[in-house]
Amino acid sequence: QEFHDLDSPVPPEERTVANSHAKAHVRGIWDGEDDRLQEAMDGFVLSGAVKLYRADRGVADGPFRHHTMLVHQSVRKDDHAELALRLNSMWHQAGYASAEGHVRLAALWEADFKHVSDARAAQLPNPGTYDELRPYISRARQLITKGGNPVIIVNGDSDKYFEQLDLDFDRTPNVWKILVGGTKLSRGFTVEGLTVTYYRRMTRQADTLMQMGRWFGFRPGYQDLVRLYIGRQEPMTKTSTADLYEAFEAICRDEELFRAELKQYSELVDGKPQVVPAEVPPLVAQHLPWIKPSARNKMFNAELVEIRSPGKAIEPSVYPESADAL
Repeated sequence: QEFHDLDSPVPPEERTVANSHAKAHVRGIWDGEDDRLQEAMDGFVLSGAVKLYRADRGVADGPFRHHTMLVHQSVRKDDHAELALRLNSMWHQAGYASAEGHVRLAALWEADFKHVSDARAAQLPNPGTYDELRPYISRARQLITKGGNPVIIVNGDSDKYFEQLDLDFDRTPNVWKILVGGTKLSRGFTVEGLTVTYYRRMTRQADTLMQMGRWFGFRPGYQDLVRLYIGRQEPMTKTSTADLYEAFEAICRDEELFRAELKQYSELVDGKPQVVPAEVPPLVAQHLPWIKPSARNKMFNAELVEIRSPGKAIEPSVYPESADAL
């Protein structure tokens, strides 16, 4: 929910980075435009430099121990290898030590990070200009390339596999890497220090999206630096596209309604529970038609039902598209 403005009282035209989670943290990827992968990588370097800047000025550096970027577009291992090669190539051509690279980073700092940090982290040390931040770019680059490679492919299933990659976040002093995600990540692997996420993977199951929602936790000291680059027009069929940001919003609403269903049974009656868990009807909402609660083989006992809400005003999530439908 930290990426959405669910039921915000602020009108859309009045939302700013100060009062809108979406404007502060979410960067959409639209079909036919630049895929923004280079921008996401630049944001990863910039946010790492800001963490180092703050640590030098008395901010507790515990939350800055790990600094990661996650790129998740597919579960196919061949796709991961291809994407990792592209990211490595982009990194070495980015020129983070060159004048051209600093010009690009300075532009992103002024257009994005500076405004968000000034509005949402005024209590923390923030560079007034890019020139104040520039000395920390080199240190961030060194930490990210420690060991020779800024990119790690994460698509194994065993714990031993992750130990070999130095992805033991408890034992490794500093993990500053770009992670290309696979099946393990979609099952809820916890990514410590996650600051920039680049997400374009299509899925039609709400439970899969919820597992991946575990990634998006905020940490003290750098909440303002978190960015989510997400596909807004990802191919779904030959003639249609899916808005993944809208999909995450839908499952947030599904979960809120499920919690509300459980809450009505939480009050004791004569000192005793109204029902036991086995007696609670598992009513799972579905705000988007194409996002099912789970895979078909897990829903063979599911039934489609309608419920009423006497005395409760509920905003419809879908409206009739024509008079005939009404």
